[in-house]
Amino acid sequence: MQADVFLSTNCQTFNPLFIDVIKHYRGISNFIAPVNSPFTGNTLVFAMMFYNVLLRNLRVNSKKITDDNVIESFKIAKNSYKKYNSKEDFRLYNCKYDEVFR
Repeated sequence: MQADVFLSTNCQTFNPLFIDVIKHYRGISNFIAPVNSPFTGNTLVFAMMFYNVLLRNLRVNSKKITDDNVIESFKIAKNSYKKYNSKEDFRLYNCKYDEVFR
């Protein structure tokens, strides 16, 4: 699988073991997932918020989603999601920078 963004809505997929798999797989540039066990419906709300922001950040003629587009969109969506639900959390792992964004 080749993907600019892989957004998981499954509980507890953002863990060190899964991140290690993503690091060595080299097919996924950015991995977003919930931390712990959020409600299933809320993971879908976050996914919609993220993709809505991402699509607005991309140019109409854009042929590629950049890591910077994904990171910026994630931060905006996470900030907005916190207003909706402050108890649940999502994280982004970026392979290029080998960094977790909280």
